[in-house]
Amino acid sequence: MEYTNGKGFIPEWQSHWVMDPQTETDLSEMAKAFKMQLDLQEGLVNLKGHAGTGKDVRIKMFSALTNRPYFGIDGTKWTTEFELSEDVMLESKDGASQTVKVPSAVLNGITTPGAIVYFNEFNAMPEQAHIFLHALMDEKRSLTLKTSSGKTIRALSSVLLAGSMNPNYPGTFDPQFATRSRMVSLEIGYPPLTRQADAGDRNPNPPYDASEALRIARGVDSLADLTYEASLERNEYVKMWDKYINGIDNGAPEPTGTQKFDIDASLALVQFANILRENFIKIFEKSREARNALPVTQPITGRELRRAAYALSKMTPEEKATANPEGVARDLLIKYFLTHIDKKEDQDKIRTAMNTWTSKKRVRA
Repeated sequence: MEYTNGKGFIPEWQSHWVMDPQTETDLSEMAKAFKMQLDLQEGLVNLKGHAGTGKDVRIKMFSALTNRPYFGIDGTKWTTEFELSEDVMLESKDGASQTVKVPSAVLNGITTPGAIVYFNEFNAMPEQAHIFLHALMDEKRSLTLKTSSGKTIRALSSVLLAGSMNPNYPGTFDPQFATRSRMVSLEIGYPPLTRQADAGDRNPNPPYDASEALRIARGVDSLADLTYEASLERNEYVKMWDKYINGIDNGAPEPTGTQKFDIDASLALVQFANILRENFIKIFEKSREARNALPVTQPITGRELRRAAYALSKMTPEEKATANPEGVARDLLIKYFLTHIDKKEDQDKIRTAMNTWTSKKRVRA
């Protein structure tokens, strides 16, 4: 649903959105924080995490599930208070110039009943922009329009305020204490590699989580039709994954040869991406293990994995019958991820390490 101002809409559910246990927990914590914001009429719910953890997706999922209009604002180092409130522009009418006041997405959002006003990359905005928003984020819940002689506009009581941050990333501005005190921050992490075993599962080795593989499978022709049940307990792909990868006897059908290739390739993509993320976090956070980490200076996200899924769908069954799924997964990560890293020396180190990686199904008890 688009609103007439062209800024707000209720997001449509996307095929790569997965309601896995981690996402459910995140959405539940967001709901609690938003409820407190509405009750106290102050604050901003801030999602913190590395690039590619799904912060934007969480906000849009929440907006879709609660039927709230979404107003997104992308923060940059050039964001000014006029872009956040009301700007003035010249337009020509009947051959004469006149000034026109243009409301921002923020102003439109806070005056739309039930809206979610979302500041994407909040800490990409400079400190002056943070300070300008203090009155909106505290008990005043208001914006001052300097282009309208200091007129004050209060946010409607049903409006939710949210933001996201990649803390300490290049080109960001660390929020000052007064800004942080107006935030309720929630940590958003990457999808887990493994999950808790089901009751009655006697294998002591943890099963591999299907969540990220499910996101990949929705873009792979041979698997897509199995993926669309919203409940992971009833999802046909998850059942097939648990039987084929985790060795769980659940009555799922045996995958075809093409499906086996695609599931094996998905397993390799997920496990290799997990290794890349672990190395990125060690480097980024300058941990004790950073000295021995691979020089992964760029986080891998769901975007690269969706491109890999697209490429898998372009392979013919004949090509898959003779190809090595691990080798294909490795080549796709080199093509769609490793090229993001500019230093050739770093690329070579990562490529050399990747050539030694192997994927693993769950070890049988």
